[in-house]
Amino acid sequence: MQRMRAALCGLLLCIWIMAAAGCAGQKPASSEEATRCWATVTLEGGSGKASVESPCPVLERSGELLALITWSSSHYDFMIVDGEKILPVNTEGNSQFEIPLKSSAESAGTSRTESLPADCEMQVQADTTAMSTPHLVDYTLSFRFFKTKEEAESAGESQQEEDSRPLLTSEKHPNFQDFSTSQKMRMNMPRALRFTVMRMSILCSRLTTAGVT
Repeated sequence: MQRMRAALCGLLLCIWIMAAAGCAGQKPASSEEATRCWATVTLEGGSGKASVESPCPVLERSGELLALITWSSSHYDFMIVDGEKILPVNTEGNSQFEIPLKSSAESAGTSRTESLPADCEMQVQADTTAMSTPHLVDYTLSFRFFKTKEEAESAGESQQEEDSRPLLTSEKHPNFQDFSTSQKMRMNMPRALRFTVMRMSILCSRLTTAGVT
């Protein structure tokens, strides 16, 4: 009986040593999937109510770059990127998706630095279940890449300040007093708001023309 116990203990010890050696030889998950860089993300399209978190981490997995997109809502159940249906990577909280980006090799020569991917713009679709029936909405995602999260956050804050600054004020234009009231209002609008108003005016003009013809 004692010999059997000794043999069993020896067998268990060998199994434990083999398991420990196997674990030591495995690569950590972080080496296979690491944060390559960070990106500021600008979202355009839809009703304007939705938003995405910016900056977002850019992951590298098996040589492919993936942007982790976090929406402002939990009602997005899938996205379409380059014709591929992508499902969320989480089950709780706001919807998160890992969407593929162009590799740095494909965009070589156009990036701001050799170690970063090139800034890019992507046309995507996202399905929302927030309404009575699901709707597939067209969006445009614009990415600017930075080495660290701090650099991306700083760049995002600078862009927000630039977008909130009036494009032109009365102090900067010598003939400001000669402009009409509507011109003065447009000139003192924040840059982002002015561009939105211009786009809406162009769209209304096109719709009116199409109705007449």
